[in-house]
Amino acid sequence: MVDVVSRGFVDVVAAVKLAFVIVFLPAYVVLIWLFARHPIFKSNIVYHIMLHMGIMNCFHLVTTAYACVMDYAPTAFYFYAVMACSYLRYSHTWAIPLLNLILAANRLLVILRLSSAKDAVTKVFHTSIYLVWATVLTFPVLFYISKIEATYKVHVHSYTHEEQNPLAVALTYFSLSINAATLLAYVALVAGIAYQRFLYNKATKISSVEGRVILQAVLTFVLFSGTATAGNYFPEEASPYVTTIFAAFLVMIPCFVFLIHVGFNPLVRHHFVNFLLPGKSVSSSHVFHVDNTRSKASNATRRSSILPS
Repeated sequence: MVDVVSRGFVDVVAAVKLAFVIVFLPAYVVLIWLFARHPIFKSNIVYHIMLHMGIMNCFHLVTTAYACVMDYAPTAFYFYAVMACSYLRYSHTWAIPLLNLILAANRLLVILRLSSAKDAVTKVFHTSIYLVWATVLTFPVLFYISKIEATYKVHVHSYTHEEQNPLAVALTYFSLSINAATLLAYVALVAGIAYQRFLYNKATKISSVEGRVILQAVLTFVLFSGTATAGNYFPEEASPYVTTIFAAFLVMIPCFVFLIHVGFNPLVRHHFVNFLLPGKSVSSSHVFHVDNTRSKASNATRRSSILPS
């Protein structure tokens, strides 16, 4: 078995990862700015959750950039910088499943039509997001107390931590349980849609906007949970070439999530393109006029509809 990968292979993989960072990190910053500042997005809890996912993904991309530097120049390995990046990676692994669960719960409650308690539920979601960040901020203390050893392994070009540490084991199983709870939420969502269609004799339909949001949420969950589960059970005896390629794929997941958010949501894509190329897209007022007209026409012909919230 090959013990280390060739220098040329390392350079190619590092170049690909760095190219992804250079392209997607600035683009993600723009997307976060839109979610945070644009009135259409900042008032909607769905985009608020995506905003916080985006912040964590940007942290992930920053750690990837530093990893590329170490791939090209191993002498750039600085203990405290590596520890900080390892902490950010661990925080990402912890926070994203929780945010996915919050997003799934939000979509489920929309399907269940809890509009009468919308304000209270929205406050619960906002509080949940802040609690996620509160737990993330405690990680440096937990790392210190539990003495989790985290580093960057140059021979496989991946951030790693001491997997046998009791805290690391507990957090791993907790994340897996969160992913399982999220999966159950989406199963309940599908069951809720089926039940409402049965109850109202197929008159209940999901709006196209809501359908796209659900699709984005599901794809994001599948990407993160699938790769996280695969990573937890990745064989230690695997070839360094396979490990390096798998690690490179993992660092590209935030980029794929960005493409999902922009590619599957015409409203987000419209404002993103308008930000980058002012005047190259139709005006927002025209877009909303068309959307509102379609919504009114659609609502007039439906007995019941599930609208995005």
